[in-house]
Amino acid sequence: MSSNPPRTPSSSGLLVTAAVRQVADAVDLLADLVRQGALVGLPGAALAELTESVHLAGDRLAAVSTVATGVVHQSDAAAAEGFASTRSWLQHRCRKSESEATVLLGSAFDLRGDYAATAEAWLAGEVPGAAVRVITREVGLGLRALPVAERAVRRQDAEEILLEVARRALVRDVSRAAKHLRFVTDPDGMRQAALDAFDEQHLRLTSAGAGFDVRGYLSAETAAALTAVLQSTVDNWYRSGELAPDDQPDAHGSDDPAASRRRRLRRPHLLALALGHLATRLLDAGAVGTHHGVRPHVTLTVDLDHLAAGLGGQLHVTGHDDPVLLPGDSIRRLLCDADLHPVVTARAGSATPDDATWRRAFVAHLTDAARSVLYLGRTQRTAPPRLRRALEVRDRHCAFPGCRIGVDRTQAHHVTEWEHGGTTDIATMVLLCHRHHHAVHEGGWTISPTPGTDPRTNGCWIFSPPPRREP
Repeated sequence: MSSNPPRTPSSSGLLVTAAVRQVADAVDLLADLVRQGALVGLPGAALAELTESVHLAGDRLAAVSTVATGVVHQSDAAAAEGFASTRSWLQHRCRKSESEATVLLGSAFDLRGDYAATAEAWLAGEVPGAAVRVITREVGLGLRALPVAERAVRRQDAEEILLEVARRALVRDVSRAAKHLRFVTDPDGMRQAALDAFDEQHLRLTSAGAGFDVRGYLSAETAAALTAVLQSTVDNWYRSGELAPDDQPDAHGSDDPAASRRRRLRRPHLLALALGHLATRLLDAGAVGTHHGVRPHVTLTVDLDHLAAGLGGQLHVTGHDDPVLLPGDSIRRLLCDADLHPVVTARAGSATPDDATWRRAFVAHLTDAARSVLYLGRTQRTAPPRLRRALEVRDRHCAFPGCRIGVDRTQAHHVTEWEHGGTTDIATMVLLCHRHHHAVHEGGWTISPTPGTDPRTNGCWIFSPPPRREP
């Protein structure tokens, strides 16, 4: 039996090994010097020049490591080391996260395959790694809709053009040029992308802690319009001096972490404030119309006993079944500049003699409003705006069991029909969506009060199906 002779490194391999060791030793020395504070005493110009050299050297090292990763994968070197995949080897030996390893492998595949010229330019220090990522990503996106036979020629042309831009311009210019180039390489695809962007727009509000997380995707036109309005609002605040001291552009904070975070997030924070400001102005002005005779509004439910006990109240968010809890101080702030409506979750008589003067006056106001608005008897057939608001807060959605259709798509139903002596009161009405309104009138379902339940509380009705018909 013959055995293969041991491999001896080639002259180029020996040079690479020696160069890597030198680089590693130089990096160790440089890191030790920085850790010891060697940079602190350097003049500004020298420090900037040195840091620039480090950045450029690091970028070229990234080019070497990316290309080397492709060679490792192609030669199955990771398997020889006992790893199941190159990705696993990158995670365990090179200290990469799973996402970093995936991105690095993708770049290595691109550079060893379709973008060899880009790899050559990166290794030579002619273009930065950020531009390389733009070229490989944008050219690939621009060609994916083309026939396979055309892609190779178009890819080479696009790569050459973008490399020329990358050698002379900033990365953002390369990105802009790549997007323009897509209009030439795939005009049909760009038109379809514009249509898809419109169709795929969405906005989601998800309860998160004491607030809401807002995420979405907007078309370029929608985003531009929204940004222009919000930015203009913030700019007007700056010009008119209507910003709080902490939000001023020249505000100087202390070493307090909260102050530092506030300064860092000032601009996005102001844009969020501008969005809330504009929405509030639209609601206050009634500029968004009405639904069922009710202007769009923000509803806050306050149980007076809970408020006195420090338990806060509930802010109702359209489209969400569960209200958001607000502390008592926030509620009192909102009540300073809000209309009071008779949506009462605790009986007014629960006030105790030792309550504060403001609370007694508040209870009296709500009690008067409740008598005059929530119980209309037969003086009015349809639910007026204030009664409609009370029904929306109580029922939260269509009251039919299992139905979660929002209150904006419901109708106010008389449990006892008006024609049969029914009254227009909170205790005799319920919100039903169109389907279940039909189910009650035409389908034979009946509604009855839940024994022992206050008619002003959620779940005060029992729905019973029609009797079964014998076949």
